[in-house]
Amino acid sequence: LTFPQLPPDQLLAWLADELTDGVTIGQAATAEQNLRRIANALADNAREGRHALVVIDEAQILEETNAWETLRLLLNFTDGESPLLTLLLVGQPSLLSALARQSELAERLGMTCLVRPFSRDETAAYVHRRLKSAGAKRTIFADRAFDTLFELTGGIPRRINRLGDLCLLVGFAEELPRIESPHVEAVCEELIALSQQ
Repeated sequence: LTFPQLPPDQLLAWLADELTDGVTIGQAATAEQNLRRIANALADNAREGRHALVVIDEAQILEETNAWETLRLLLNFTDGESPLLTLLLVGQPSLLSALARQSELAERLGMTCLVRPFSRDETAAYVHRRLKSAGAKRTIFADRAFDTLFELTGGIPRRINRLGDLCLLVGFAEELPRIESPHVEAVCEELIALSQQ
C-alpha cells in the first residue's frame, strides 16, 4: 500500500481486494464481509503453502487515519500457531515514535529497525547494484562522482535515486561517456534551483 491515507473500513476493503486478486463484491461491502474475504484468502494461502506479506509505505501517515487498531487486529489471523500474514511498516523516522504510542501494536511486531543513511561505499554499491539490475554493462559513474553523490544526498536512498536518475538523464541527453563529479554537482544545482522556483 503506497497511499495509506485510508480510513480503517477502506483499508480493509483495499486489503480484501488485493488478497483476492482484485475480485470485488461491490462498493457496499461491509467491514464484516471484507474481514471474511481476508480470512478466507489467508486460509487459502496457508493451504497452498503461501504466506501473505502486507507492506505499507509511508506508514507514519497511519496515525492520522486511526488505522492502527485495524492493523493490530489483522495480526490475529493465525493458523493456530503461526500468523497468516506478515506486516511490514515502512516510513519516516517519525514512525518509531508513532508506534511507541501504539504499545499494543508495537508489542506484536517482531522487530523495528531504523535504517541509517548509507556510507560513501554503500552509496556506490547501491548505485552499482541498481545499474546492474537495469542492465548496465559498463561503468557509468566515475569514482569521484560517487563521492559527490554521497556528499550531496547524505547517503539517503531516495535522494540518491532522484539525483542519480537525473544525472543519468542528463548524461544520456548530452551523450556523456561517463558521469563525472562536476556533472553530479551541476545536476544537483539545477535540481535545487528548480525546487526553489
